[in-house]
Amino acid sequence: MKKEEGNYLEPIIIEKKVWNQHNLFISLLIGLGIIVIFILVINLILLTLTQVLTIFLVIIIMYAILLFFLLEPHKVREIKQPILRVIPQQEKIKTIYQQIPYEVEKRIYVTNPQPVKQFKKTIKKYKFYGSVQSGTYHTAYCRLSRLIKRKYKVGNDTQDYFKKNQYKPCKICILKKYSALR
Repeated sequence: MKKEEGNYLEPIIIEKKVWNQHNLFISLLIGLGIIVIFILVINLILLTLTQVLTIFLVIIIMYAILLFFLLEPHKVREIKQPILRVIPQQEKIKTIYQQIPYEVEKRIYVTNPQPVKQFKKTIKKYKFYGSVQSGTYHTAYCRLSRLIKRKYKVGNDTQDYFKKNQYKPCKICILKKYSALR
């Protein structure tokens, strides 16, 4: 493994107090034994209430001192060692130029902006439109001709084209229009 290169900064030291957990079970057993002995002493010897309370107080103080020595706290030190790594200046420049393309840095300032003319694709308008899917043809102003999808739409200026290709005339726009003229 490669050792980290860099300057070591001043270490950070954190101190914590931790109780000794190894003697916890022993201290619990001693506490239970003291309670059993106290109950036996009270039942065997006839004592007044003040005598019982003083014996109880003395036993509690002795048990607290015993616990202090059994569960003696000790200090734990945690040391964190920060490292300051120095990156050479050339590597920084290389990575910056790799991430930012050259075109992004170019800026063009226009002092007098002119509106840009947009060219629309010219779509030829026909007098009649037919549907390959349904096999009918309509006038350009018929509402049904506007419903034909672009991929199925065929346009032409004469009705003869649609009659030659066996398209049926629209019952709404073509047949009603010509029946009204007669």
